[in-house]
Amino acid sequence: LLGKVKQLERAGAADLIVLDAPAAGHAITFLQSARSLLDTVSVGPINAQARDVLELLEDHGRCQVVLVTIPEETPVNEAVETAFSLEDRVGIGLGPIVVNGVYPAIAGLDPDPAAAVGAAEAAHVSLRPGEADALAAAARFRLDRTALQTEQVGRLEAQLPLPQLRLPFLFTTDIGPTEVEHLARAMLTEIEALAGLPA
Repeated sequence: LLGKVKQLERAGAADLIVLDAPAAGHAITFLQSARSLLDTVSVGPINAQARDVLELLEDHGRCQVVLVTIPEETPVNEAVETAFSLEDRVGIGLGPIVVNGVYPAIAGLDPDPAAAVGAAEAAHVSLRPGEADALAAAARFRLDRTALQTEQVGRLEAQLPLPQLRLPFLFTTDIGPTEVEHLARAMLTEIEALAGLPA
């Protein structure tokens, strides 16, 4: 598979080739396969193929890994460990890191339930018993979730000083063409901001 990627890259078949690799631990093994072949086969076409693939992987101008994580403690830990393993054990360059599932900030989530009841009455809306408390609990959850992700994104930035491309959390159970389009536009906006391109 890596030989095919090398072949396509050398042929100039596309401006950009994206390979969706396996999960972190498997990806490291996958990317180390060329070096393993070189250690096993010292001459011949397999050796030449492995050498060419290794040359591609180690050329940071031709090949980079873009890690993807979510803003939670364990995934951030795994992304940081994977990044160092990729650089140290594989010798591959790292591109920006994608932080997926980022909750957008919402203003006005901190009023107390009594204020919510007063605001509802002022808007001529009535709340059923317990709704103000449920709204307050939902607001607390969202504020806690936002604080957690802010902490984890900051920790990721401190431990892995790579540009970040942040994609929004989609509040849906299904991902279809509309959601893919939304994420693609968000990714394009992040890339343009990173590159300093006009929107």
